[in-house]
Amino acid sequence: MKKGIPFLPHWCQIVGYAYLITFLVILFLLVIFAKWLPAPIRDFAGFFGDNWNIIGPVNMLMVILAIFSKDKVEDEMSRDIRVKVLIAIALFIFVCTLLLYIPVSTGFGSAFRDFYETFINDIGIVFIAYAMLYKIIIWICQWRARNEE
Repeated sequence: MKKGIPFLPHWCQIVGYAYLITFLVILFLLVIFAKWLPAPIRDFAGFFGDNWNIIGPVNMLMVILAIFSKDKVEDEMSRDIRVKVLIAIALFIFVCTLLLYIPVSTGFGSAFRDFYETFINDIGIVFIAYAMLYKIIIWICQWRARNEE
């Protein structure tokens, strides 16, 4: 008997991505138009920076909801894509870890250490990279399938 990987229902993916897209759009608009906003809205924008210990876990929960949920059609191809994306992310992290052995005295070594400390050490960014890469590959496969018909 073949047993599948247990995923959350599809509606969790919709909730997760809807929240993340809304959050990113609002944050982007608040950053771009901060100087032209009235004081109460500017204070609300400060809420994001001041309470990141609350917003961060909520964002992480939504990312987890989005990436560990079934697609509408969960078949062998989507499971294969999930595994390939995980392997690609793992290889990227492995190569980045190997590049840490470049001497700091070179300009590239110093810049790369800053990149590594900022992005690779943050598991939330790794999860978001997985989610984006997975969705992009799924959309490309769907686009190819539509064009073949």
